[in-house]
Amino acid sequence: ERIDKSVERLLNIVQDLDMINQFESGIITLNKSRFDLNHLIRELIDILDLEAQKKNTKIVLQTTSSQMFVQADKQKISQVLLNLISNAIYYSNRESATVTVKTKVQNQKILVEVEDNGMGIKPEMLTRIFERFYRIESSRNRNDGGSGLGLAIVKHILEAHQQNIAVESVYLEGTKFSFSLEKTT
Repeated sequence: ERIDKSVERLLNIVQDLDMINQFESGIITLNKSRFDLNHLIRELIDILDLEAQKKNTKIVLQTTSSQMFVQADKQKISQVLLNLISNAIYYSNRESATVTVKTKVQNQKILVEVEDNGMGIKPEMLTRIFERFYRIESSRNRNDGGSGLGLAIVKHILEAHQQNIAVESVYLEGTKFSFSLEKTT
């Protein structure tokens, strides 16, 4: 069982590294399509709900419209959201933890925010969190967490969409990641 877990973990790291290398060399192409971003977020919340329950965390979608259509690579945006929401769940170390995903129209784009009320990130670490292998908790058990590649992948995917990711955090109060996607009708 330990060997299986270790092999699976190594395979995930290799896949993540391969993806980053492809992004950095310009090989990856986006398969853009029109899709309802809120529908995708609801699906991902359903997928992550069990993980959230284990951490006594509630995931909520707050939106200004039931449907919001974007033009983007659905599979890659799904990966961005999975990484951000999973991190928010993992670091939501409070008794009544909440992860809130917000969507709203802003300047002909859809603004997406993933916000938690978890431990937050120290200001001196904020500038490094999108680096390969950088982990906020260096003492964290490597078996519990990821490879330290998730946020680097998020950044590359959004840059491939000609978008940026922003982060705001107050240590011991919470963190908010935000990005925009091209709105379509």
